[in-house]
Amino acid sequence: MPSVTLFYKTQDFIEAQKLSTRQSWRDKKRWALLALGSMAAVALLTFTTEPPQRGEMLKIASLLMPSALIGGLWLSQRVSIALHGRRALTASPALRSEFTYEVQPEGLIQRSQHGEAIVKWTEVQAVSEDRKSWLIYPAFLPAQSYLLPKRCLTADFQEALKAQLMAAGAPRK
Repeated sequence: MPSVTLFYKTQDFIEAQKLSTRQSWRDKKRWALLALGSMAAVALLTFTTEPPQRGEMLKIASLLMPSALIGGLWLSQRVSIALHGRRALTASPALRSEFTYEVQPEGLIQRSQHGEAIVKWTEVQAVSEDRKSWLIYPAFLPAQSYLLPKRCLTADFQEALKAQLMAAGAPRK
């Protein structure tokens, strides 16, 4: 069965953070709050101004406030993703070593100088994939995932991984 050896880079964790937060409920909640906040800000600015100036203020506020809020949210999210991605590698010295991943019929095997771990295909709770990485969420570590950057994976490894995950019925996240 195929195996790969990889070294993690900071950019791998930044990309993984983007992938894992892209579809999270927290993101959807942020966007909903942004829309409500925009409407509240426009209403507040419009109705607190003097009646003769309300028409002008409504036009200005309805154009500027939502775009400023969206820009601020986008920027804060990018900064947050970059900070979390950078912290992941510096906070855990074990991640700076060499890892070997192997696709086997019983599961995904991870080997490093710190030991060996196996994620059985039946224990995979969810899988996320984009053009730069795979994230595999095992049931025994619900808040964590195994990161497999595609820059390190061979085509054979990815095909075998997809086949095993599909056979196990692992849901996409």
